[in-house]
Amino acid sequence: MKNRIREHIKSTGSTPGPLNEIVGTYQHNGFRGDAYNSRTWFGKDGDRFMGIPELPTYHRFMGEEIVGNDTIYQIAFSSKDPPNGSSYLKINSRNHAIVEYQFSLASGEYEHFAKFREVDGVYYPEMIRTKELRLINRDVGTHQMDISTFWFGEPMTEDLKRIRAKDALDRDEEVETNKYELDSSFWNTYELIKKHRLGSAIIRSLEKEKSLEQQFKRNAKD
Repeated sequence: MKNRIREHIKSTGSTPGPLNEIVGTYQHNGFRGDAYNSRTWFGKDGDRFMGIPELPTYHRFMGEEIVGNDTIYQIAFSSKDPPNGSSYLKINSRNHAIVEYQFSLASGEYEHFAKFREVDGVYYPEMIRTKELRLINRDVGTHQMDISTFWFGEPMTEDLKRIRAKDALDRDEEVETNKYELDSSFWNTYELIKKHRLGSAIIRSLEKEKSLEQQFKRNAKD
């Protein structure tokens, strides 16, 4: 199986890692610990960005941009040298915060993108998007992708109280599912949807069997 994986990596034009049995055996489990497998991709010991001696990661400075009063640096990273820019970090020079990142596999079958915004000195997600190769229609090539996009409004950070675990778990009643009448005008007036409307091709795909209006009515539950 390992040999077949290496041959597939070569066929995509990527460079396979060194044939090191120790690293290959313990790379993706807990035996090596946080020294090699960090809990985050981009921490100071993050193996995705910093790499390790046996599996190095290469970096390339892509440029800088001015956003307001901040200078944002873009750094590409990859297991290939030099990186082609498909995986990168955008870092705010003022506070070293990651304001945007993208991680993609070399052959293009997966891509993860995230963008963050600063609110009172703390960064919160603004948008997260995942692209994944659609494997249902295997005879149409690799151009079809499943795209999931999540937009976040501004966070509410005032007057928040931490819920104690015993209070959260010690419920004395179950919350039942309630039906409600669908308000069709909601989808035309909701600000988040007005700013980020679905593309016409996506809507046609979603309405292949039934209109969105009919689907919303059928699933009108809270």
